[in-house]
Amino acid sequence: ELEDLKTMRDINDYCVQRGIPSLAQGMIELPPPLALRKITAETAMQENIHTYRARIGEKCYRTAIKDLVKQEYNTDIEIDNVLATQGVSSGIVSTLALVKERGGTQVGIIEPLYTYHIFQIRRLYGNDVPIRYVPLGSADSGFAPNWEDIENQLKGSEDQAKLDILIVCNPSNPTGRVWTKAEMQRLVALTKKHDCVLLLDECYSDMVWEPSVHYSPIEDSLEDHVIVARGFSKVLGCQSWRVGYAISSSATIAELMRVQDPIYICVPFLQHSLASYFSGHFEDFQNHKKVLGELIQSNWKALSKGLEDSFGWKPLQTNGSMYGMLRHSEKTDMDAVKMALSKNIGVCPGSMFFADFPEHTGFVRIHCGVSKEKTKTILDNLSK
Repeated sequence: ELEDLKTMRDINDYCVQRGIPSLAQGMIELPPPLALRKITAETAMQENIHTYRARIGEKCYRTAIKDLVKQEYNTDIEIDNVLATQGVSSGIVSTLALVKERGGTQVGIIEPLYTYHIFQIRRLYGNDVPIRYVPLGSADSGFAPNWEDIENQLKGSEDQAKLDILIVCNPSNPTGRVWTKAEMQRLVALTKKHDCVLLLDECYSDMVWEPSVHYSPIEDSLEDHVIVARGFSKVLGCQSWRVGYAISSSATIAELMRVQDPIYICVPFLQHSLASYFSGHFEDFQNHKKVLGELIQSNWKALSKGLEDSFGWKPLQTNGSMYGMLRHSEKTDMDAVKMALSKNIGVCPGSMFFADFPEHTGFVRIHCGVSKEKTKTILDNLSK
């Protein structure tokens, strides 16, 4: 039943089974660059890359990431600061496992949140210790950080233990919020002061819209307590490839590799394809990223207007990622979802991105990585 759906993938499956265009699960419908696909076809024919790969990642891949970070963000790192991961999720899960191994039990997460982070925490930590939700300010404030609450959670009190790890998604899924440099630097300093690991999910670091600028603390220094997880599933449209990377100090990366090894074994041979692509086709990557960004922003403009014209939903400002949130005035978030379904469109209820899945947050979320053709179909459905 519709009321039983708990994740964006649940809703997407519900729509797919009924032939309904879905804006629920974030899947980029622009294919990977042609040059990358050709390289991958050639790579697959090599005879010596189908055995287990190096636990930390192949040297060619880690070198390519080192060079990419320099070219893309003017950030200097060494290959010992890079761990190959099976997508961003591998970096997230391995970091959570590392903190637990160290004896940590208190996991905090910035809210609004990415739903799957909750399930990843639960799989590793169980239900005995509650997740510590750290809410940002209201939508009217642009979901600005509540610094007093953040520091209180980090340092703990007589009644509550300090946080051992804090998870932040930047740019944010679901809000599209991009943390400023000053905000992120303050967060790094506070987590270091209170001996808390700062885990940054930067899945959408390559998808930030002007005039906003993405800042990562690794641009200034590599701190033992800061771990950055990134990937290419969205920016290159290769969601099934499961190739990403984590960046931190060399000491932290060595620990992270040891923890990740028995869980994920190694990263697929596709890391060789990406290494060749970034090493020889950086300009093509830049062009692909530009085309994708224009598609997402164009879709957001058209879809948010269509939803506002049809339902009266009000779009919130989005500065990055592939998502956007809209305010609705229905009794519950699921009522808003049903309203969209009545026009043959699948959207996500805002409740999926808040603590304990409240019935009413007043928001829905859509993703805008769909093709131009699907956007037109959805707009036609809305106009009927």
